[in-house]
Amino acid sequence: MLEVLMRNPHRFMTRAMLLEAVWELGFNPRTNIVETHISRLRAKLNAGFATDAIITQRGSGYMIRSE
Repeated sequence: MLEVLMRNPHRFMTRAMLLEAVWELGFNPRTNIVETHISRLRAKLNAGFATDAIITQRGSGYMIRSE
């Protein structure tokens, strides 16, 4: 998932896009696999830093902070 986000630094990736790119799964509105992995990535990437490494925009998806 981190690789997919890093390869698209200025683009919000929706849950469906991440499910397809990482797990080759079609959209399933009942799964929380994306949110679980985003949470785990945040915990690892944000350790010791003041800003969140992953931007979440409700309704648009997730994007890696490129600054």
